[in-house]
Amino acid sequence: MPSEAFKALKDDISVFHLKDIKDKTTVMLGHGATDWQTLVKQLNSDTPIFLEYDIPDQNLMSEIDKVNQLLFDSVKSL
Repeated sequence: MPSEAFKALKDDISVFHLKDIKDKTTVMLGHGATDWQTLVKQLNSDTPIFLEYDIPDQNLMSEIDKVNQLLFDSVKSL
C-alpha cells in the first residue's frame, strides 16, 4: 500500500515520483485509486515532485496544473 510505505519513509524522501494507479495501470491524476493529494501535502516543502508516467502532450499542462494548484492551496491554507 503506497500510503503505508510513505508513512514509513516520508522523513527520508528526497525526490517524490508521482503517479496515480487504477487496476495496476498508470492513469492521469485523479483517475486512479492513489490518494496522491494527501501524500503530496505531507512532503517537505523543498521536496521536488516528478510526474512519473506517460502523459499525452495534450494533457501535460493539465497534470502539472493539478499538482501546482494543490501546492498553492496547501501553502495558502497555512
